[in-house]
Formats: sequence, C-alpha cells, structure tokens
Amino acid sequence: MAWELRPEVEDLIGLRAVRRKARERAAVGALLVLFTAIGYLVWTVSAHDGHRLFAALLLLWAPLAAYALLVTLFRLCSSRTPAHA
Repeated sequence: MAWELRPEVEDLIGLRAVRRKARERAAVGALLVLFTAIGYLVWTVSAHDGHRLFAALLLLWAPLAAYALLVTLFRLCSSRTPAHA
C-alpha cells in the first residue's frame, strides 16, 4: 500500500513552514533591536544622561514589541510555499 498525497496535509505543512520561518526571522530582528538597545544604554550611562530608566525599559519592551510586529509582518508578506520548495 502506497502513501497518497493529501492536499490538506500538504497545505498544513506549508503553513507550518511559513510560520516557522516568520518566527526565525522575527527572532533575528528582535536580537538586532536588543543589541541596539544595549548600545543605547551604554551610551546613555557613559554620557551621564538622565534617561537611564527609559533605556533600561527599552531593553525589555523594544525587543518584545519588535518580535510581535515582525512575526505579523513576515506572516503577512510570505507566501504559502517555503523558499526551498
């Protein structure tokens, strides 16, 4: 007995691949935002500026917000087929 191709299963596999790639790309973007926030915090501390609390909050909230926005953006912009197919 041979395995037959089922279109709904193939569509589900493609959808999962799109979601996985969107999460991977968003994680890279969030890491870039995190490194930028760390650089801003170092600059703020070294310049003796009064915005240390804002910079510390930026370390947490900016990468989370960037991840949420980028996941949504990459899911909307990507096609239903993965890049290697």
